[in-house]
Amino acid sequence: MLLFFCLLMPGITFSAMHTNLNSPPASVLIIPTPIFQQAISKAPAFHFVKQTAHASLADVLALPASAWTSTAGENPNFGPTKDVYWFELPIYFQHDFSGILQIDRPYMDYVDVYILEAGKAVKKFLMGDKRSFNDRPIKHPLFLVPIDVTADTQLRLLIRVDSQGAPLQFQANLADQQSFQSSDRFVLFFLAFTVGAIIALALYNLMLGISLKEGMYIAYAFYALLTVVLWFYIHGYASQFIDPENYDKSKMILPLVSSTARVCIFVFTLLFFKLSSRHIYLFRFLLLLICAEFFTISLTLLGYSPFQVIPRIYTLQMNASYPIVVLCALYLWIRGDRQARFFSLAWVIHVLANQLYVLAVAGLVVYNPLFSDIGMVGIMSEMVLLAFALADRSKASEVQLLQTKDQLLQSQQQQNKAEQEALQAHAASQAKSDFLAAMSHEIRTPMNAILGYAQLMALDKSLSNEQQHNLKVINRSSEHLLGLINDVLDMAKIEAGRTSLNASQCNVAALLDDIVLMMQARCEQKSLVLKLDKTCDLPVFVLIDGAKLRQILLNLLGNSLKFTYQGGITLRCDAKPADKEQQLTLVFEVEDTGDGIAKDQQDKVFQKFEQTDSGIKGGGSGLGLSISRELARKMGGDIHFFSERGQGATFTATVKARLLDVSLEQEQRVHQTVIGLKQNADSAKTYRLLIVDDVATNRDILAAFLQPVGFDCEFAANGEEALAQFIQRPPDLIFMDIRMPKLDGIATIERIRATKAGKILPIIVISASVFESDRKRIMEKGADDFLYKPFKAWEVFNALEKLLDLEYIYDSAPEKTPAPKTQKKHSTTTQNIKLLVAEDNACNRLLIQKQLESIGLTTEIVNNGEQAVAAVKEADKAESPFDIILMDCEMPIKSGYEATINIRQWEQQEAKAPTKIIALTAHQPGAETQRAIECGMDEILQKPLSINTLKNLFNMQ
Repeated sequence: MLLFFCLLMPGITFSAMHTNLNSPPASVLIIPTPIFQQAISKAPAFHFVKQTAHASLADVLALPASAWTSTAGENPNFGPTKDVYWFELPIYFQHDFSGILQIDRPYMDYVDVYILEAGKAVKKFLMGDKRSFNDRPIKHPLFLVPIDVTADTQLRLLIRVDSQGAPLQFQANLADQQSFQSSDRFVLFFLAFTVGAIIALALYNLMLGISLKEGMYIAYAFYALLTVVLWFYIHGYASQFIDPENYDKSKMILPLVSSTARVCIFVFTLLFFKLSSRHIYLFRFLLLLICAEFFTISLTLLGYSPFQVIPRIYTLQMNASYPIVVLCALYLWIRGDRQARFFSLAWVIHVLANQLYVLAVAGLVVYNPLFSDIGMVGIMSEMVLLAFALADRSKASEVQLLQTKDQLLQSQQQQNKAEQEALQAHAASQAKSDFLAAMSHEIRTPMNAILGYAQLMALDKSLSNEQQHNLKVINRSSEHLLGLINDVLDMAKIEAGRTSLNASQCNVAALLDDIVLMMQARCEQKSLVLKLDKTCDLPVFVLIDGAKLRQILLNLLGNSLKFTYQGGITLRCDAKPADKEQQLTLVFEVEDTGDGIAKDQQDKVFQKFEQTDSGIKGGGSGLGLSISRELARKMGGDIHFFSERGQGATFTATVKARLLDVSLEQEQRVHQTVIGLKQNADSAKTYRLLIVDDVATNRDILAAFLQPVGFDCEFAANGEEALAQFIQRPPDLIFMDIRMPKLDGIATIERIRATKAGKILPIIVISASVFESDRKRIMEKGADDFLYKPFKAWEVFNALEKLLDLEYIYDSAPEKTPAPKTQKKHSTTTQNIKLLVAEDNACNRLLIQKQLESIGLTTEIVNNGEQAVAAVKEADKAESPFDIILMDCEMPIKSGYEATINIRQWEQQEAKAPTKIIALTAHQPGAETQRAIECGMDEILQKPLSINTLKNLFNMQ
């Protein structure tokens, strides 16, 4: 944009209040064709004369040549003046010309253009801000006059300008139609882009300020919106859209809007830095500036234009206001306020970008259209930086609130202030929890389809052993992902104070085996030994919140793994005898051979956002152990530790549980497949079930489990359809979703319960909401049971068994055992290819091995970059080097980038032919591609890989 206007304008000319006007005028301005754009107001032939307001065209034509003064090739600038100026320019057109005379200043009171040919006025155009916009020859914010002449024509332009006391500068350009339209479209596009960006920022912060009830967001939003209005005025749109017939309304825009915008900025500064409590002298000074702006607003509303009444004072006020804000921000930054850095930078850019324009408006420097474009860029940059400043302030405020909350809770003297901070922190946590809950709902809905269809496919007896194994891998990975989602929600619920226990039957031994299996791969990556030591007194089944117990143990094991570099980790578990009420205490110990914790650092272990020196080096948020101890205490226990520097650490977690008298046979029923209903021959009944869910996939999955067993399923996509079917033909039981269009699940349950038939109708809610408060609220509205998405088949059948008093027929067929794998024949085109795959993720290793085997390729697989380098060297010693290496980019111990650099260096040192290395990454193409090439990789493939991608890689059909 800047380059474009630099081509349009010969240059930016600065002047004092009056231009040097002593150079003699040339005889005529010759216009060749074609032309792009020519600044005729800087032509040597352009000259002017000062006249009274009553001088007519005839009076001016009668003036002698000596009365006219040349502009000497500079844009004339007369400063604030009540005089009327006439400008004269003879133009000779060598060829046919059709174009536009453009007067760049969009805010002058009277602009009269006379076109004379052979000494007579052939055309007259009367324009100006005090005249009707509809009378302009071309409806445009600028003053435009059409010029259409034939070749070999000489015209004389006479232009009368009256600013009536405001600064008077005159700039005119002559351009052909195509050039003018092209530049005008570009200007409109640039204006629309910058204005759109500013409005988007303003509306976002306005809504944020209203929701948070924070005045600084609202002040910022109003300042941004007023800036948009101001720049629309600067570009001449005020007279076009406010009232084309009434100048008195549009002329008040500039002083009113600019003064009000500065009031918003001063208020924003007061609130942003909290000056009323932090710096009383700056607070009073800014209040004084606000009063000065209100004085200017009052003058404008009374009908006095500040440009006419107090032009110098008003110009000083405009120019001084923003530098004062900059100085205040810089002062606070120097005093240690880090949040002032974005604020200061924003206003420095504003001052640098807009002061030239303000000076030009006041007539102190020569106006140039480039000033407004630089100002727009500066304003947009300022708005973005101020938005950063708000975000930075909010982030700092959140951390400060958490710290202040802990301090205030320990001090009885500051109890009232602590309660206020706690409420604010609770509101912030509530918003975060609601956001995470909504995201969980969106994630768990497709997860329901993945797990549901995987369970359905597992029922197919025709699947091979390998296919059954693959389905189990999908199920385990999906369950792991679901567990991660639940962990995130648990952390959010703890911070919001909404965490609760969901006790259910739990196989402790199986839970421990699953945790060890999950952590085993990470321990192997660091060459650590992970041991599980279970006492013989450990009960099989207990009543406990298994998900939270799993989270506690994973946090403890993950913490030990992070700070252990040799040796191993041992997980021990024991149970203290149960009392008369079958209550027992489970004891878990996690012992490691890591660095240990120094005595002076041990008080930081369980503090939120506090870390020991080792913890800072290892990374993390400092929340894991704190959350684990809070969960353990909620479960009736606690967490303690013993550690010495260099001697490792032992963390002991205790939780309360209730002993259950459940046989192993009863537990195994969970893993059996229901194939039918037990019914008496005399009372056979078909149960009709109504499935209500707005997602068709969810309805289909549930019906696919129920219909083969013998249930008759009907469907409804929302609450209104469910009510209609219930009234027409009540079912035996309803499965009800909660979030649905038109009528949600809670309202539907309330309406059903209000009917006579609906009072005893069993209703099972299936929802992706995982907050216990939501579950309790839904149960209070009349639901009989509650299942979480994604559900498991046995959970659905257990709920039906309980509510409808059913008995099932189970499939007693033994589970298939995996058959020995058979080696697939290699393709004739790829049988000699030797592959090496470096991948740290176990599931990804298994998947790529299966994919390569499916196209006839076998491979050697390593877990990290260090092992990959070693494998390449070993293969070379065996005189069987690899042909292709598939290298994951991000791996522990040594990344794929580092491994590739090592391999390439080794190849150069040993004079080996370079091996083809193909990068594997889960990131989007971009910087990763450049980095891979710089490291020496030949190609890059994006995960997840498909079989077709691998076939194309090896040129297979």
